[in-house]
Amino acid sequence: MSTEDGSLTVFVPTNAAFEALEGNEDFDFSPLTSKQSIYVLMYHVIIAEENALYYKDLECGGLTRTANRQTVRPKCDQGAKFQRGSKQLEDKIPEIILRDIEICNGVIHGVDNVIWPNLDRLYS
Repeated sequence: MSTEDGSLTVFVPTNAAFEALEGNEDFDFSPLTSKQSIYVLMYHVIIAEENALYYKDLECGGLTRTANRQTVRPKCDQGAKFQRGSKQLEDKIPEIILRDIEICNGVIHGVDNVIWPNLDRLYS
């Protein structure tokens, strides 16, 4: 992806978020094909025609389309914001723990869990 695609908002899971997936029955990353892995990673990217989404721009309860054409829904709870995936377990909703890290073509937010899409939609 380049700046020609638009402004990027990227939700980057921490190393600990990926490590927590090892051996996890609900969200095990290891058996995914490369196509499925790319699909999951693209679920962490939002491409906007104009401006990237800063923390303040993430509307609680709103829907945002990701680079893999699915949607994520920001959730707010007790002053924190979370990025809910379509297959996210309630106790594994990624919290935005680092915010508004500017990059040349957008902004990065660090999250403490992987945002999990509905992989069934990959083939539909």
